[in-house]
This record gives sequence, structure tokens and C-alpha cells, in this order.
Amino acid sequence: MRIDPFQSERLLSLWQNKVDYDFTETGVHPMFLHELVSREELDEIYASVQLRYIQTDGSPPLKEAICGLYEACCPENLLVTNGSAEANFLAVWHLVEPGDRVVAVLPNYMQVPGVARAFGAEVVPVYLRPERAWELDLEELEAAVRPGAKILYVTNPNNPTGAILSAAEMDAVVAAAEAAGAWLLADEVYRGAELDGESSPSFWGRYHKTIVVGGLSKALHAAGLRLGWVLTDPELAATLWGYHDYTTISTNAVSERPGAACPAAGGAGTYLGAQSHDLQAQSARPQRLARRPRRYVQLRPSAYWRRGLRGLQPAPRFHRAGHAPAPRTQRTGRARRSLRCRSVPAHRLREPAPARGARLDQ
Repeated sequence: MRIDPFQSERLLSLWQNKVDYDFTETGVHPMFLHELVSREELDEIYASVQLRYIQTDGSPPLKEAICGLYEACCPENLLVTNGSAEANFLAVWHLVEPGDRVVAVLPNYMQVPGVARAFGAEVVPVYLRPERAWELDLEELEAAVRPGAKILYVTNPNNPTGAILSAAEMDAVVAAAEAAGAWLLADEVYRGAELDGESSPSFWGRYHKTIVVGGLSKALHAAGLRLGWVLTDPELAATLWGYHDYTTISTNAVSERPGAACPAAGGAGTYLGAQSHDLQAQSARPQRLARRPRRYVQLRPSAYWRRGLRGLQPAPRFHRAGHAPAPRTQRTGRARRSLRCRSVPAHRLREPAPARGARLDQ
């Protein structure tokens, strides 16, 4: 099997630990271990954790903590994975057969479209467009999710725009999936990272063929623990557990203990409400960099970065002061060299060009 290069992830992997300014980080700033567990708790983990294979679908304490983030969630609904990336992979691996139709709301983190295409699916995009303030085009959605579609894939809050689906848009997504008989794959790893501290609603419980993916990496400050999950009906969760046997088998024994403390801190909304100063500081990153050396780069509000979106992710646009915008890859390389900052060109997220003259910053 051949796979397309995962262009955005490749760029992130090459540069994320080598730059001074990181515009591509979409999660809340990662916490230190001592902020999550006390020294006494750490000593207890040090003394009691055996480096063995743990319960491979997730330990009961961790599942109980995750269930606290959702209504009507039972441990049988959950499969704990090595990050949300494995959760997405297992779902697509199980569901997709050659020739299947997978509808993906873009721009997005391109793992699911890339894996689906590798398994032989036809990937059909439905674009969030800047001229619509990143709102979902419901007519385009309905036309794309026709009967026989296998998966409708959404990320809410969206990566990279920060847009959050309205109640009407969520209802339309569910209705489109239900009418087509498709599985709704909802990546909600950013749920809880809203700037106003109010956690957006989940797709969980709205439709019987829903797969919700979550994890500790974005809203819960703990990407280094590499813990994610699939939340779905018990039968599918058990099936995906069998697929998990063929990939990583289990998560690691050390991560699960502090991992259970993340959602147990009070749920995504409560936990992040106490961190609102951190979220607001991260949303100000583009303005702060704009005050850096202007002879190299100028940051202007544009269709790529809209104030007022509740989600965390900024999408700035660069150009040299006094010059027309350079080609997209050239802009990224220039910013990386001159400012030691990291950004991802929009085309690597399959983002369409904005409409001419579109401005959403007013």
C-alpha cells in the first residue's frame, strides 16, 4: 500500500523543536509533569508502577475519568489509544473499503483524508470558506453526502480555523450522515480549548452511527502522554479493540496514571476555564510577533485570521513589508529562516484560496 506524503505533519515534525516562534501549535501550552501530579503522587507512581502490558483497551480509572467529559458514557463505549491519531486510524482502517466515498470537511488535519485515500476511498471535500466566515455550506454538504457514503468526517472545533459549528450546523451534519447511512467521524480533540472557556457541545449521543475521537493533546495540555480515545457504541468499540491488537496493543503503563488526572481535573470546560489567561495569551501570539522585526515580515489581519472565533487556532498570513505576498511555500520558508518561527502553508491543509478581496477582520 502506498500513502501520500503527510505534508503538514512532515513539516511540523521537522521544525517544531527547532524554532523560537511556533505559529502552528494549535493546542493549549503543554503543562509540566509537576503541575499534573504532586511529588507525593509521583513518588507513589515511581514505587508502584510495573512496566508491563496494561489493560489493552484502557485502564478502568482512565476510562472512568474520560467518561466524566461526556453525558451517558460508559466504559464499554471507550477504547483508549496512543493519541487521537491512532483512534482516527483504527476507525478508518475498519470502515473503509476500496471505492467507498468519504466526505471530509476541510481545511483540516489531513490524517483521515490521507489514510482513507490510501485504503482506496474517494475523498470528497466540503470546504469551510473564509468569505462565509468559515461557516459550513449546508447545500454543499447535502450534495456531497449522498446515499452510500461511508464516512462523514468533521473536526469540531475546527483545525486550523478555530471555527465552531453552530447548533444548526451540527443538526445538519447529523441529518446528512443519517440520510446517507454514513458513519459520522467527529474529531473533537479541540473541544475544551475554546477561548471563552465554554466547552462546545459534543456529537456524542446525537446519532447511533457516531464515532467521537478525543485525546489529551490539545485542550488538556498533555500531548506528551500520548493518550487518546474512541467513543462509540459498545459493539464497534470492541471491534476496534481487535484492530488495536494489530497496531500498538496498548498504551504505556507510565502515562495512564497521570493521564487519568487530566479529565479528572474537572472536565474540559471547567479545567480550561481556569486557564483562560493561557488561552488568551496564545491567541495574542500573532499580534506579538507582528511587533517583531518588520523589515522581514509583516503580519496583517486577513481572511486567514479572524478575530472573534471562539476556537484557539489562529491562521495568520505573512508578507514582506512593502511587498506583495510571496508564493505560499516561499513565505513559510522566509519566516522560518528570518524569525525562527514555524508555520504551515494553507495548501498543506487543502485550504482553498480565499475569495478575492475577502476580509473578515472588520
